[in-house]
Amino acid sequence: MARYTHKILLATCWLLATTQYVSAQSTFPFQLRAQQGTSAATVPNGSVITIATGGVGQSVSLNILITYQGSTEGVLSSPNLYGAGGFELVESAAFPLSLKPGQATSLTYRYTATTGNAVQAQLSITYYEVPTSGTAATSGAIALGFLGTAPEFVLAYYMQVDGNLMSVSDGGKIGFPATSVNSSSLATVVVLNRGSGPGTLTSASVAGVAFQVLNLPLLPGTLTAGGQVSFNIRYSPKQTETSIGSLQLKIGEQTLTAILEGTAIAPVFAYEMIRADGTDVIQPNQVITVPDTAVGEITSVQLRVRNDGNADGTVNVISVSGQGFSLSYVPFLPAVLAPNTSFVFTLRFEPTKLGSAPGRLLIGTSTFELICNGLGPPPLPTYRFVGASGSQEPLQQVGIGLTLDSPYALPLTGTLTMSVSSDVFGTDPSVQFSTGGRTAPFTIPANSTQAVFNSGSTTIKLQTGSVAGIINVTPSFAVRTGYSVTPDAPAGLSLSVAPSAPRLLSVQVGARSASGFTLLITGYATTRALKQMDLQFTLAPNANVNLTNARVTISLDPTFDLWYKSAESQLYGSLFTATLPFNLLLGSSGITNPVDLIQSVAVTVKNDQGISNSLSVGVRQ
Repeated sequence: MARYTHKILLATCWLLATTQYVSAQSTFPFQLRAQQGTSAATVPNGSVITIATGGVGQSVSLNILITYQGSTEGVLSSPNLYGAGGFELVESAAFPLSLKPGQATSLTYRYTATTGNAVQAQLSITYYEVPTSGTAATSGAIALGFLGTAPEFVLAYYMQVDGNLMSVSDGGKIGFPATSVNSSSLATVVVLNRGSGPGTLTSASVAGVAFQVLNLPLLPGTLTAGGQVSFNIRYSPKQTETSIGSLQLKIGEQTLTAILEGTAIAPVFAYEMIRADGTDVIQPNQVITVPDTAVGEITSVQLRVRNDGNADGTVNVISVSGQGFSLSYVPFLPAVLAPNTSFVFTLRFEPTKLGSAPGRLLIGTSTFELICNGLGPPPLPTYRFVGASGSQEPLQQVGIGLTLDSPYALPLTGTLTMSVSSDVFGTDPSVQFSTGGRTAPFTIPANSTQAVFNSGSTTIKLQTGSVAGIINVTPSFAVRTGYSVTPDAPAGLSLSVAPSAPRLLSVQVGARSASGFTLLITGYATTRALKQMDLQFTLAPNANVNLTNARVTISLDPTFDLWYKSAESQLYGSLFTATLPFNLLLGSSGITNPVDLIQSVAVTVKNDQGISNSLSVGVRQ
């Protein structure tokens, strides 16, 4: 859409182009001055002067003042005007004529617009300058282009319901679609300047009690060539009738009119509740009683909306409020009902709590109160855990499941929640379900017994960890709406990891040199306590030396007591890694690689619960 500029358009205005005609001589000896109305300006030779009229059939005069600025005498031939019609010479001196320095002559042309299109013409006046003694005569031409413009306004409109643009002739009709009483139809009126020059829209007014103009821009305002402005006309009938009005536009000295016509119609909506043995008519603001429903169950009621009127009716909204109420099979909105047609939708009640559940149904502009009671769901059957139970080994993944002792009529959702307790300092964060974390959701389909976890399996695994303690798993149950049916004291599953002697997981040789090596020892102690480490060194078969301390005992109490009480150790349960460097001291020289004399090292650790398993590692390469 072209830009709408709000300003007053002068009756005569002109624009100057910068294209300049080049004459035969180096210096143009005349000054050219153009005047339209009270506006005047000097223009270069070769310029194009725009002559803007107020509209088709209107005229504008242009005066061209030619002043000789040479030093001798300028002789002008008769002016010639070439191009389209509409331009005429109305006043001038007799040609040819001579002008002394400083003398001037003028030409007055009138342009009468016969079309909204731009019209071009070319003024040409040849001249020569009388030469001085010993010089040659110079000659050239005065050349000016004329561009005649005029605005030409046309009227069009489109309805918001279809968006189809329709042209309207002066005195023509803007017809609104059949419109329901107390509703409205909206037309967008477009005023387009398809002419070649600007024009002024002075005013726009609407007559007729059922019609109202909206979004009208500030007037008067200017429409440039190709520009347009739009506003709305709303038709709002209050009773069934054919409404007549009018639109009047004043554009400059032109007036455009259009007849406004609309027909008011009225649908009549009726409402019914459909029962198995018939239907009940319901009225707006009436209370609709929905059968009492148990929490977790759904009661459905079918409702019919019928148009008993003589015109199409539109239902813009169908909604329900109130906890537990919902709608299904609602038609696409807005829904248009022709006379004697209907549609059906379903009102659903799925209570989320016990007791009275009020609600409200809105169909178009009609409101209905809803009332229903939520009843308690059936009691949950007894249940039991299956799979692992009782005492478990550390660092194991064990599977458990949950099953009802009898089928339950409603679908259930639930969660297994794990808690961990320990008699030692800290617990193992790795104690969790295989799905991650210490909660695991499950479902039990209606009329079945087994819990199904997210993986689709009826069992889920959990990690027992490395710390002695108790792992408790407790279930919760809810029907589909979230209402809990968990027993007041739900039975849970208890798994235990008993305090036990430490266990070594690996012994490795780390850094190794000619005279020493480092042992890397990993393991766990479920009581998070270690007392002692014993190392048994074995010589290589061909070693010709004796070990004065083949068995080494290391007290671990202070070091591991600090480790297991540190915050860092809490991340690893009871797991530990010990790094032990050894240097070999020889009683005699001559052996360059004493580390090759050690065949292997066997390691055990102990605490108050006993001695660990023994692990050996080779030292000699």
